[in-house]
Amino acid sequence: MRSFEFYKKRVEQATEEVFGTERKSERSFSDNLSIIRDGKESKYRKFVAFLDVARDIVPESLQKYYRDSLYDTSELPFNFENFPFEGRLGGGAECNVYLFSSKKEDVPSFVFKVDYIDSGDPETLVEVAKERKVEYEKIKELFGELPELIPEEHFIISEGVHKNEKAGVVASVQKFLGYNLGDIFRMPLEDIKSSCAEDPKLCADIKKFVEISKHLFEEKGEILDILGVNLVIAEQEEGKKLHFIDPHHIYSANSEETDSKVFSLVEERFLYLQKIADEI
Repeated sequence: MRSFEFYKKRVEQATEEVFGTERKSERSFSDNLSIIRDGKESKYRKFVAFLDVARDIVPESLQKYYRDSLYDTSELPFNFENFPFEGRLGGGAECNVYLFSSKKEDVPSFVFKVDYIDSGDPETLVEVAKERKVEYEKIKELFGELPELIPEEHFIISEGVHKNEKAGVVASVQKFLGYNLGDIFRMPLEDIKSSCAEDPKLCADIKKFVEISKHLFEEKGEILDILGVNLVIAEQEEGKKLHFIDPHHIYSANSEETDSKVFSLVEERFLYLQKIADEI
């Protein structure tokens, strides 16, 4: 059974996901209702959808008070004159993601990804940052045939954005890819097939991603961490592109060496990717 602290943390994350930014979700009321009613959706997603519905009746002044009480970015090493803090953008199993929006047309906005690690010990933080960088560079090299797949990412030791994170955190900086990121595992297969029919490069990139992942699985006995919102199709000015936005873990393909639940979920997604590659 999960601990009280685990559920408390998840409630805090869900609340921040909805109220931690001025920008409202693009999900409609019916979209949120569908998530709440869907028996296959996680409890976390259901709770976020519920809060998203409730947001419309919470006064903006109260939402602003929540954000002001939560964040303090005054110690971060960024130029806020050109990159104002926009609040929480999203998150995953190991980090929260925040947006700094560029005021200059020729300079891209960026995301600030803060690791959940709570230790403020400098030596521990440095070791964690090194591990993240090694994982990132290994996976980027693995997918060298797809140079645009993995966004450039730089790792730093910094103050956090939360007022209770002043002891120091591991974080990374990555170019903002836009709001229109489609989780490939939640997109209808027919929509993916339609996009690939219109864009041969997108089709080729998906097939190549699956080919490299399959080689990694069969020849090296390793499987990529493709959980969470990680493998996405981004709608950008130059067209739709495949991106692997959080390339930080490789698990053993031996089910006895990897947590059984994690292995099962990753394997299920890997098999689904193969199905996509076969049908596009």
